Amino acid sequence: VARCREIAGPRAKFLGAVYGDALASLQRHAALVVLPSSMEGLSIALLEAMSFGRPVLASAIPENEEVLDGIGATFRAGDAGDLAVRMKDLLADPERRARMGGAGKERIADRYGWDRVVQETVKIYQDLVRPPD
Repeated sequence: VARCREIAGPRAKFLGAVYGDALASLQRHAALVVLPSSMEGLSIALLEAMSFGRPVLASAIPENEEVLDGIGATFRAGDAGDLAVRMKDLLADPERRARMGGAGKERIADRYGWDRVVQETVKIYQDLVRPPD
């Protein structure tokens, strides 16, 4: 952490754990959300960022790529140089970030919204209790 603070300089803020309204405010106003995971399941942080309409730059691991599927940006996992280049490119292109954010918000509503999740869960349970033909 000390090395990260040293490299980042005084403009970077290390906030620690943030919850509730403070987290929602950060999500609503982030210019770019970066998710550098090297191992992940379905990332709630990724889903949340996209639900707020924020552009996302995530590590190119299958779990992130499945959710982003062409509407977010990725970088090679564990490659700080690739991450830096892609962050600079995205931060220099507000129109692209706006398109990514809007498309991400729609994707979350369509694929991961509670209405759809509930319908799919009910269908699974119905299929499990349905007697075989």
